[in-house]
Amino acid sequence: MDYKEFIVELRKLINNQNLDNQINENIFSSDDRFNRGKVLFDQITLLEEILNIFKFKNQIISINNKFYIEVDGINLQIVSPYFLKGVGKEVHISAKKICGVLDHFKKKPEIIIDVGSCWGETSLYFAKDMEVALFFQSKVP
Repeated sequence: MDYKEFIVELRKLINNQNLDNQINENIFSSDDRFNRGKVLFDQITLLEEILNIFKFKNQIISINNKFYIEVDGINLQIVSPYFLKGVGKEVHISAKKICGVLDHFKKKPEIIIDVGSCWGETSLYFAKDMEVALFFQSKVP
């Protein structure tokens, strides 16, 4: 099929608008491998251009077709626009500063309670960076 037909069929699959619930199997055929490659390449290229325009500094990686943002050595799955709000500078986890202060004063907490842990990035950072005997995390509704 030509590229325009391919895009129409792909949009039907993406939007689940196939009224007769029939999937055009040709979209998966070896004859359409170049159309599939073009769609993926065009989308990746567009994303790269957008990230450069926004001067996005954190690494975005794909693992098993899921996308993650690397923040201070922790891969956070992108499940919200929150992780993509940084423009022009690298985004860091606030816990990094807390760990720096604790290191400066040579303090090692035995218990950490992360109340209102949101997505858990602070808890993950503490768990990665500190050896703590007890660790509690709670998301306040």
